[in-house]
Amino acid sequence: MNLIKNNSVTTEDINLAANAFRHDVSTIKGKTTRINLASAVGNLVGILHELLETHQDVAISIDGLTVNSLKFLSTISHDIYYHTTQFFSQPIASVYKNV
Repeated sequence: MNLIKNNSVTTEDINLAANAFRHDVSTIKGKTTRINLASAVGNLVGILHELLETHQDVAISIDGLTVNSLKFLSTISHDIYYHTTQFFSQPIASVYKNV
């Protein structure tokens, strides 16, 4: 619109500056925080009475294991071949003392 006399800045110069100084995508990704997701909900399943009567005497083996410095308690039932693993925030040795 030529409102400023003797100005050497053109519209093309403004567009180039806007492209050069706009937000960098990698900077934005590095400075944003992750949204906390909803925690997992446990699902409990009822067990049939007949199944409980059939498997009253089940032998279970228990062992403690460490994966990447995280402590887990692992159980295996020998008769029905069922395997579980539970994370423990406290040392597993203290869990064995309480048993």
